[in-house]
Amino acid sequence: MARFLLAVHAPEATPRAFALVEVLADGGAPTYAVRDLRRVTADDPLKAVRDVLTSETQYVGQTTVVMSGGQASVDALHEHGPSGVAVHIGSGDDDAHNVPAQVLVDTFEGLYRAGAVEVPGTLDAATEAIDAVYSAADLEAAAADSDRDAAGDLDSGSTTLAGTAVPGDGPSPTVIEQSGSAASLSTEVIDRPLGTDEISTAAAAAQASVGRIAAQTGGPVDLGDHEDVALALALACWYGEASRDGLPQTDKADEARANRVNRPGRRN
Repeated sequence: MARFLLAVHAPEATPRAFALVEVLADGGAPTYAVRDLRRVTADDPLKAVRDVLTSETQYVGQTTVVMSGGQASVDALHEHGPSGVAVHIGSGDDDAHNVPAQVLVDTFEGLYRAGAVEVPGTLDAATEAIDAVYSAADLEAAAADSDRDAAGDLDSGSTTLAGTAVPGDGPSPTVIEQSGSAASLSTEVIDRPLGTDEISTAAAAAQASVGRIAAQTGGPVDLGDHEDVALALALACWYGEASRDGLPQTDKADEARANRVNRPGRRN
């Protein structure tokens, strides 16, 4: 069954851009196929987001909406019907998943360099977004082994994703690199059960981590004129990774609406 993510960058509860991504998984780590990426220029941006969800039959009931801007952005969308997952880019929002912009950027860059993101060349906004992300990313925190070169292009002749096993070659080690802090680690994860004596503290931490999310390595990120589409695209891929092991939902739109409807003195 198809699964889609609609990531909406909506600071101050106003959608500015969205990325529609199909999550492709066949028992292993997912890949992300970008189906649409654009700025929201409609007079009613929240309605524009809702319209995307009904634009094709395959999206109905199979798309998770993820919104930056915290709970306020999700509440605003819920006034139009759909519910969403609240994400706050930064920290301090108890009703949302808090994530630094640098983590969004570095997570996308690592996935893209590893060949885990498919982006059609026909999407003009995707070129802008990828250029912005590449310029702002901490490349040392990107995938150490990759089928992409330094420019982000796939090497000629590449047939497998970085870290995947090649039939007949036995276990394929995957190097997980986390850079930019005093606790930087470079850890090897082997495709077989590890014995007690083999599991170092670093390996255990890597095995317990969620997906391929980058470590926090810096402060504010400057994505220039293409910040809106860049953050929408990065948000989609980050949430895909963060939700692989069942990231708790924080959507409180239904409860918030019930509180408003049942407020004393209000006519229902």
